[in-house]
Amino acid sequence: MARTVAQRLRAEADGSADPDVVDLLVIGAGPAGVSAALAAREAGLSARVVDQAAGLGGTILHFPRRKM
Repeated sequence: MARTVAQRLRAEADGSADPDVVDLLVIGAGPAGVSAALAAREAGLSARVVDQAAGLGGTILHFPRRKM
């Protein structure tokens, strides 16, 4: 899906390079969010990841170890 979005965005590009404009905004820096951002970058999209915490990892970092 990321490749399809990247192809469409490239086809519609108007040549402006505003650094505040990104192709994909990923909400959440857990494993899925980081994976989505990496897939977007590999497809040629610009991506930003935002999370309520300061670091990467998301909820999985705070999940009780005994429950895994």
